[in-house]
Amino acid sequence: MKQTSGSLSTIGSLVQINHKRLAHYKRSADKAKEIELKLLFMRYAVQSQGFVNVLSRWMMEYGGKVAQQEEGGLASAWSRIRETLNSDSRNHLLSRAEMMESEVLRIYKTILSLTILPSPVLRDIQSQYDELENTARVLKSRQQEKIVRGLQAAA
Repeated sequence: MKQTSGSLSTIGSLVQINHKRLAHYKRSADKAKEIELKLLFMRYAVQSQGFVNVLSRWMMEYGGKVAQQEEGGLASAWSRIRETLNSDSRNHLLSRAEMMESEVLRIYKTILSLTILPSPVLRDIQSQYDELENTARVLKSRQQEKIVRGLQAAA
């Protein structure tokens, strides 16, 4: 039973992280002015929803309740206010996404290295981690492309 409750807690944490990620990318897509950036952020929002779906199936498999996206909370309200006040420039949106992905990857990596979960669950989490690494690479390259274009324009 302890193994099951630990598994549920771990999976539940990943569900919450992906709900936050989903909300972030939806807000970023709404703020983005360029269609390319809107599409990129929507792709990552859909990716997050897919991760939530897979993790939720594992929650139900182990007898847990599927966590719903939390809307409230002071930290969440402050985060929305801060995002509203911050710039919606391409550079800022990419930078925030890159920072978020870095944090999500750190959490996934910790869970993969320290958690004893059943093999099928670990495979799904590892697959998500691999996709997240690719997402981080894409965001970093988009950020670097913007810097290079800016330097070329200044020259």
